Amino acid sequence: MDLIGWKTQVAERLRASTGWLRDAAPSMAYGALATCSILPLVAAVKGGDWGAYGTLAQLVGDVGVSLIAGRVEQWHQGSLDEMTADLDEVAADSEEWRTVLDTILAELETPKLAQAVLSEADWDRLARLLARDVERLGSRIEGDWVSGDKVSGDKVGGDKIEGDNVGRDKYSFGDVQGGVHVYPPMDERPAEPLSVHYFQRLRTHCHALPLTAMGGEATAAEDVTLDKVYIDLDTTTRVRLTDTEKADLQKENPSRSVREDAERVVTAREAAQQTRRLVLLGHPGGGKSTFVRQLLAERAAAWAEVAENPQRQPGLFPLLTVLRDLTPRLQELALNGLTRSQQEERLVECLLAQWQTDLQRFHGADQAATL
Repeated sequence: MDLIGWKTQVAERLRASTGWLRDAAPSMAYGALATCSILPLVAAVKGGDWGAYGTLAQLVGDVGVSLIAGRVEQWHQGSLDEMTADLDEVAADSEEWRTVLDTILAELETPKLAQAVLSEADWDRLARLLARDVERLGSRIEGDWVSGDKVSGDKVGGDKIEGDNVGRDKYSFGDVQGGVHVYPPMDERPAEPLSVHYFQRLRTHCHALPLTAMGGEATAAEDVTLDKVYIDLDTTTRVRLTDTEKADLQKENPSRSVREDAERVVTAREAAQQTRRLVLLGHPGGGKSTFVRQLLAERAAAWAEVAENPQRQPGLFPLLTVLRDLTPRLQELALNGLTRSQQEERLVECLLAQWQTDLQRFHGADQAATL
């Protein structure tokens, strides 16, 4: 895969992923464009085209190739949303990664390709979100969507990419031909609250499904998400039907008689609504983790809607802590010789540290600081 072929595939990926871009961009516009830029490389390498790494080396050198190659398998096995969240995270945490991703976006001219293939309304929205992320992440990528300057990336010689709408701007791989949209500086637009970003990232993570585990293509344009395939989990507890439930069953099937002592199972959702603490026990693969992810995704979506209005927020917010992530901290604890109260204090400190790490993982530093 040479550079021109790579750009062509990026344009095709953007065109095929407009719906997904609309959903992913509000929380991670930079990560979404980085995903669309790197996916053709992942597909080429997994298809046996090792020459794609040579093209990548021309752009980012051996260090960049090493960083990207180390994650190809992970991205291939995961979903689009997981790859986007990962790229957004490494861009925020590592200047080395940020430089590599900035270079790829600039040399492939992904923002210009997006402007060419998206509708004007979709591009206007994406451009504002991208400008916000450039400032948030400390990215050095330049473009007309930030300050009116020419987009970085001076490779010339590609085919002309034209917009979908009559009268839209035309672009060649190099200079911008025609008019340019100029957006006001970032400080003139209201910044998205960090808490909203946290809830959106958490929801995206909880809804993501690795399609390759289900026999699908990891690079599919439209990901299947958990909310589209989730089936409610039942407990083994049974309760008597209420009079209302009996009446509903009778109404659904008038010819069916409902016994006076008829029972039904209690769903895991009902159990969660009835108690402040819940432990799910069951066989491996029974759906326990899936239930927790679905519940967290729903709560995160609800919180995102009220995040800007503290008066409407309850005292608790959703937080995902995976036990295998907590295990290394627990193994390092030295509890021998301590009193019971001292042991409990150390355990609480350990859990608090893990919570803060989990919050920051999804850009919830504002919540982490309050713990």
